[in-house]
Amino acid sequence: MNTDLAWQVIAVAAAVGAVALWATFWWLLPARTRFGGIWRWSLVALVLVFFVMPAPVPNYAGVSAPAFVVMLFEALFQTSGEPEESMRRLMVGGAIITAMALVAAIVGRLMRGR
Repeated sequence: MNTDLAWQVIAVAAAVGAVALWATFWWLLPARTRFGGIWRWSLVALVLVFFVMPAPVPNYAGVSAPAFVVMLFEALFQTSGEPEESMRRLMVGGAIITAMALVAAIVGRLMRGR
């Protein structure tokens, strides 16, 4: 399978999953609750980043795959696997999304005057 096509399928599936997750949270938790609003968007963004963050596949130059897939295969199925790079990418992506959510929450509170 062509890698460009595979990444397009991954992106579409992740976007559909993110919309479904957002709709589920919207239905279960209204925006006025403690978890509503920016935190709902943040969790959806975090899940989206988790599924589409690319990582290089060890021993295959120039090939990338979703970082969580590389991490799982390298950590669980390889005898001398190297999951560190994919773990690092997932942690950095998660930290960036979390920092953006905190900044958005703080700016939102300041704009509302609380």
